[in-house]
Amino acid sequence: MQQLWEETRETVHLATVKGDSVFVLESLESPQGVRAHIGLGMLLPILVSANGRALISTWSDDQIHELVARGLTAYNSHTITDANALLAVIDQARKTGYAVNEQQWREGVHAVAAPIVVAGVGVAGIGISTPVHRVSAELEEKYGALVVGAARAIAHGLGEG
Repeated sequence: MQQLWEETRETVHLATVKGDSVFVLESLESPQGVRAHIGLGMLLPILVSANGRALISTWSDDQIHELVARGLTAYNSHTITDANALLAVIDQARKTGYAVNEQQWREGVHAVAAPIVVAGVGVAGIGISTPVHRVSAELEEKYGALVVGAARAIAHGLGEG
C-alpha cells in the first residue's frame, strides 16, 4: 500500500466484504489538498465501489446474479442501475483484473481496485481513489495495472503461487 501511495500520491485503500458492503481495513490518504477521502472503518456499497466490484468479480455468476437481483440503488446520476450494464462492468473487471468506479457512489470521485485472491477466493481488494478531474483514460489504465500488481504481490506474500 505504501508503495502505491508513494507512486501515485493518491488515496490508497484496502477493503473486504462485509454483507452487501465493503469494509475499509486500511487507508492511506493522499497528501494533496484536493483528494478522495476513504476513511478507516467506512462501509461502502459493494455494487458501486471499485473494491466491491473487484471482489465480486471473483465470485460465481450465480452469486453475482443473486446479489444484483436484490436491487440496485442509485446514489447519484452516474450510478449504474441497469442490471445488464452492471454485469457487463463486472465482466470487464474479470477481463482486465481490476474494477472501476467512475463517480457512481460519490460524485467527483474515481477509483480503481483489484482483488487479492488467495486459494481462489477474493479475500480483500486494494484500490486507488482520486478526484475525477485528475484522471484520464491513460491514468486509469496505469492505476489499474498498479493495483493488479499490488494485489498479486500481497497474495504472493500470503502464500499464493
